[in-house]
Amino acid sequence: MKITSPIIEEIHAFRAQYARQYGYDLKVICDAARQNQRQSGHEIVSYFVPGPPVDSTLSTKTDPSGPLAAATDIRR
Repeated sequence: MKITSPIIEEIHAFRAQYARQYGYDLKVICDAARQNQRQSGHEIVSYFVPGPPVDSTLSTKTDPSGPLAAATDIRR
């Protein structure tokens, strides 16, 4: 049995209309949200702390436990 709520239905309708307005393109939706945030005049707080770049290449160091162990060492 599905319980319906007018509040939930309104949220779903708004979300569908908002997505349709931006062509269902998540990047465009996020860009619009950021633009609205900048125009709001409120302080924008970010908790993102950039770290060192991730090196996804395999390590070429030699490892005494064998070449397979060295080949599977991925730097993070």
